[in-house]
Amino acid sequence: MKNSIFLIISIVLISSVVQAANGNNDENIFKVGIGAFKDELYMISEAQFRIIVEQYPNSRYFNEAIYYLTLSQYKNKKYDDALRTISLIKSKYSYIKHYPNVLFLEGKIHYEVRQYKLAIKSLENYLRLFPINEDAPFAQYLMASSYTSLSNYNRAIELLKEIEIRYPNSPIIEESKFKLAETYRLSGDLQNALNEFQNFIAKFTNSKYLPDVYYNLGLITFNLSESKDTNYLLQSALYFQKASEYNSGIKPFALFNAGISYLATGKLEEAKSMFSNLVYEFSSYNQPEIKSTVIEGYLNLARIQKELGDTNSAISNYMNVTAYGGENAIKASIELSSLLNSLNRDEEAIKVLEPFTNDTKALFNYALVLKNKSPEISEKILVSIISNNDKSEVVDNAIIELLKLLISKGSYEKVISYNKLLSEKVSSTYTKDFIYLMLGEANLNLKDYKSAISAYSMIKHESLKEDSLEGIAYAHYLSENYNLAIKFYSELVDTYKQGKYTERAYYMLGLCYEKIKNTDKAILSHQQNLIYGKDTQYIFLSAISLGWIYLKIGKFDDAIGIASKYIDTAKNNPTVQIQLLEILAWSYDSKKDYKRAIDTFLQIVQSENLNDFQRIRYYNYISLIHEKAGQYQDAIKTIIKNIIPIALSNNYSNDYIESLGRLTFLYIRQNDLNKAKQTIDSLIPYTNIQKTYEYIYRFGEYLYSINQFDEAAKMYMIVAKGSNDPDLRDEAYYWGGWALFN
Repeated sequence: MKNSIFLIISIVLISSVVQAANGNNDENIFKVGIGAFKDELYMISEAQFRIIVEQYPNSRYFNEAIYYLTLSQYKNKKYDDALRTISLIKSKYSYIKHYPNVLFLEGKIHYEVRQYKLAIKSLENYLRLFPINEDAPFAQYLMASSYTSLSNYNRAIELLKEIEIRYPNSPIIEESKFKLAETYRLSGDLQNALNEFQNFIAKFTNSKYLPDVYYNLGLITFNLSESKDTNYLLQSALYFQKASEYNSGIKPFALFNAGISYLATGKLEEAKSMFSNLVYEFSSYNQPEIKSTVIEGYLNLARIQKELGDTNSAISNYMNVTAYGGENAIKASIELSSLLNSLNRDEEAIKVLEPFTNDTKALFNYALVLKNKSPEISEKILVSIISNNDKSEVVDNAIIELLKLLISKGSYEKVISYNKLLSEKVSSTYTKDFIYLMLGEANLNLKDYKSAISAYSMIKHESLKEDSLEGIAYAHYLSENYNLAIKFYSELVDTYKQGKYTERAYYMLGLCYEKIKNTDKAILSHQQNLIYGKDTQYIFLSAISLGWIYLKIGKFDDAIGIASKYIDTAKNNPTVQIQLLEILAWSYDSKKDYKRAIDTFLQIVQSENLNDFQRIRYYNYISLIHEKAGQYQDAIKTIIKNIIPIALSNNYSNDYIESLGRLTFLYIRQNDLNKAKQTIDSLIPYTNIQKTYEYIYRFGEYLYSINQFDEAAKMYMIVAKGSNDPDLRDEAYYWGGWALFN
């Protein structure tokens, strides 16, 4: 409909033009031109005014016509034509009354077509000639804006400040004050920018620029928060949020930046609200800038929801991002895959990445997701990334993850076999040295200590030096070069006083000194760990080692002190607690405090963390201490009640035989020969085990010693005919012969 009306008006006007032209009537032509100009039909108005300028140079409408010709060309965006007309006016018709307006228009056109230097020149000329003309404040404003566009902020600020002084009542004041604050921001003078924008809010309470003012204040305070320890970051969020309350073109960006600022302050709920509002209100917009902002909004919203534990919503919003495609879709798919993987939704995690495996980063993350589910496929993908891509950060990351995977699988030979490929593809010095570190680890596990030390010695990167030093020291320890191990572990504790291996180094130093029989230094090393260490794993190990050393050198009270100190501390570590209790028990035993020794071992056997094999061992210790204390009946009771049932239920033949053998001689100590004979008879069915013959032989010795030669001879003959030990067999024949002789 609009087009039809325009066409009718055009036909009427063109008809008028023809009539006017045919009538040679300059007045009619001028009136038609003015009418068309007022109706914004600039193509027609330009044609009318051009007729007068070209055909009626002496017309009384000429001065007006040439000015309106310029305006029509400008309005019609024929900037080159307009500038040519202006040039004509400047050279021949500078006397016309609109000459000041023409000069201003020249500067304005140059500004609009981004010819800022020409704009400045034209506007300076205009202001020099007509400093109080009605367009003067606008000219100065455009000149300042030109300087801003040329990054000459100081000159722009000078001009903008002058506007309020020279033209206090000009309608451009509000705009120039906004421009002044904005120019301060662009110049990096954030404090002045902050002050100017805050003053603007106070002065122009209903300004159309308020959304932009609040948005700029958000930008300024956000930037100030990076360099100063203040609450600027929260102010930034509040300013952006205020800007978002206006229905302006800046709203989606204000919502996004408010979310980012709240996120930076740790206010996740507020950030979530901003991003939620953004995607709810603007997800249907197709403008590229808004669309990309919405995508970023979805991505940040998903991250926040993941952080808050709302995994279903996070997954949904990650999927929203992937639906848009592009770089953010890849980023979202990688993060979504990681989230699904952490939720043990492996199949979904893999599926999410499949559409993006043509992207190297996505393929890399695809390999990471597969590490637990399909380590072999993960390995192949990582090798493919390394082999088929040029040196890059993602290739370096693939190298690191491949080596970690191989070490975790125990594929030490593969670590070595891939070395040539990895060395050719590595780009960063860190990754290069990480390869050496893993080579050292692989060779260490393959017991090629010389090659391990050689690999560790190649490491120069500062962040891996501590690891390499520990690797060298441990390789020397495993190869029994204890003095060299001491040298490197000492260097480790001296260089990295609170490093990640400090406690381990002190513990290993203690072990090394024990190996070379330097007990004093072994004790000192373990004591250093107990005093200064923070890693409870190695503190406990040093406490255990120190306890055994004290026990070994006869410092029983010191052993008791160490064990007692750490037993309660180790209550959440049953393995350590059991070892400390054992040290305590043997210390009491060494002090002949048999009751405490037995009570301590009983405390151990009550632990739920022992298997039956271990439990038998500790019951044996209890029975031996009873025997040592002369408590033979208690020793017998422990064997019959506790050891034999466990041995029989688990088919522990050796423990069963050991128990019967010990019972035999405990009965002898009680002078109960009948029970001793019954017990030894129970051993006869187990003559397939060599230990049986040893007890039968010893029982034969006892019978011989009490002159029961016939019975002794029987025992000796059983051993002589069945034992696999030739020495024991020969002894049995010899003493069996003497028994029969007697």
